[in-house]
Amino acid sequence: MTEEVAKSIAEGYTVGILLVESDRVFIEGEKGKKELYPHDTIEVFNGKELEGITYQQALFTFTMEGWPAYGGLTARYKPIKLTVLTEEDFKR
Repeated sequence: MTEEVAKSIAEGYTVGILLVESDRVFIEGEKGKKELYPHDTIEVFNGKELEGITYQQALFTFTMEGWPAYGGLTARYKPIKLTVLTEEDFKR
């Protein structure tokens, strides 16, 4: 485990291999395969740098040979937590 991966896990990210299958994006890590959603924060390890990508980029960026360009790369994600609005939210 690299230092950057260990740091990401400590910061609450899920780290694994990015998979693009059947028009859906997943990350496969130690705890299995997790489907990602368009609102999730996705970052790919690009050497020593992290490259932020969108769900759409992961799904629709291809190599010259036609393979998903980001598929198979080590990535991290953190789900965006959606909450239900309450009456208190509208009083602000």
